[in-house]
Amino acid sequence: MSEENKRNYYRLVYPIGDRPILKLGKRSFIVFNVSEQGIKFIKGDEFHLKIDEIVSGVLVFGDRATFPIEARIYRIAQKQAVIVLSKNLPLKHIMEEQRYLIRKYGNLKS
Repeated sequence: MSEENKRNYYRLVYPIGDRPILKLGKRSFIVFNVSEQGIKFIKGDEFHLKIDEIVSGVLVFGDRATFPIEARIYRIAQKQAVIVLSKNLPLKHIMEEQRYLIRKYGNLKS
């Protein structure tokens, strides 16, 4: 297994039409992938974040399920950012999301 695929948590990568929304303050961001412990989102050029900055907000899934989050900025690369959550997202909901996406799109790559 390559180093890139060795992960502690399964990452659910979303197709463009079904991506969750991350709301941080008054701003909303499109989510690229989620795991129990982290979120990768598209931040754009205009939103400035700092490594180790603490952020809080709400993650909104396509089924309208919402989860309050508090997280630390872990990585910033070009127009994307990765946050590490202080409290894990429920594995049950991530598995429900995975089943929904597999039914709709077939097998997914992590």
